[in-house]
Amino acid sequence: MYPHIVLQFETDYVVESTLTMNEDLFATKYKDKLEPTYKGLIYEVFTMVLRGLSGTKLTSPGKFRSCQDGYAVKSSLKAEDGVLYPLEKSFFFLPKPPTLILYDEMAKYSKCKLEFSKCQRKI
Repeated sequence: MYPHIVLQFETDYVVESTLTMNEDLFATKYKDKLEPTYKGLIYEVFTMVLRGLSGTKLTSPGKFRSCQDGYAVKSSLKAEDGVLYPLEKSFFFLPKPPTLILYDEMAKYSKCKLEFSKCQRKI
């Protein structure tokens, strides 16, 4: 069992949703955390509802963009190939196992196999 949930949503899919929850429960426990209805991009609505229900911190990609305008770079962790997402205070490695690496906990890193031909920018 992994301590992370990784989801991917369509970036332009808009939803409108009404919560079906006991009114007493909503009024006593979730009134300041949730709205009765939501409308917006599916990943934003899902994030707001999950954060309101769980109170858990959610992490999404930060400002980093690769030279191909992606959110991640190819990487490997031990023997697993995957992608590394640079976030505001950490890295997140996918696909398996999903691993959160906090910047404060990093002691050493190495970089190798740089391929500059795949990343040419016009100046």
